[in-house]
Amino acid sequence: MLNEAITEVVDFITGLGLDADVTENATAAANSLSQGRAVIVVPPPRITALTTVTAEFEFKTIVAAGPFDNQGRAVQTLEPLLLALMRSDLMPSDAEPNVFQSADNYPYPCYVLTHTTYSD
Repeated sequence: MLNEAITEVVDFITGLGLDADVTENATAAANSLSQGRAVIVVPPPRITALTTVTAEFEFKTIVAAGPFDNQGRAVQTLEPLLLALMRSDLMPSDAEPNVFQSADNYPYPCYVLTHTTYSD
């Protein structure tokens, strides 16, 4: 159930055709960021409701970009991605600024989008 929910979100975001690598893998995210690519990371969700037939998941999807040492350029890269995601059927309820501590040990500017999905 959890893997299916994560895959569904990854596939949906990938289908938007954004200029970013979409993954649930933190190591892949680090590789993308170190190569100058923006990344959208979909970690496991919080389970907010669960019955024998349905589930509700709250995702905290991370949208990160570099360079880690130039916030202005990173924000320029993040802005069109955030606008596209906020306007999509993903329907995030908010986007909080944060720092993504990548596996390459650099802190990349990011936003964490909160959105809910349902599974039956």
